[in-house]
Amino acid sequence: MRRKLAVFAVIGLLLLLPVQSAMASTASNVATVALSLTISNSVTISASPASITFDPITGAASAPIQITSSWNLQTPSSNFQIAAWFASPSSALSNGVINIPSSQIVAVLPSTSIPASGNRTDTLTLAITGLSTQAPGSYTGTVNIAAQAN
Repeated sequence: MRRKLAVFAVIGLLLLLPVQSAMASTASNVATVALSLTISNSVTISASPASITFDPITGAASAPIQITSSWNLQTPSSNFQIAAWFASPSSALSNGVINIPSSQIVAVLPSTSIPASGNRTDTLTLAITGLSTQAPGSYTGTVNIAAQAN
């Protein structure tokens, strides 16, 4: 009896072989998609407060300017500079008739190395010299601020 069962089992398996090969799968070609990502070097800054006033006696600014820098560079920079300048060297501030030249503005700002990415806040301190001989009036001007990493 065992022998008959074994023969039937072998015959059953042999009958399934053609069915299995008929159900064999066929693979498709392989499709490829190229991927890329480019992140450019970047340096951004913001400055606050939006305006300051100067003491007419001492020439001191009402507050320092806080400059927040953020950067993402391919490699660390040994030369990260923040520059502050006036549109016209002869008139950092003006009342429309009389100018206060940029040579009378004293600015203090540190410059250091930076890692490849990060952020920091620097303090720009401004003061005006030579106000004792300045004519009365309401003087206005704008300081431009930018950062560069080399």
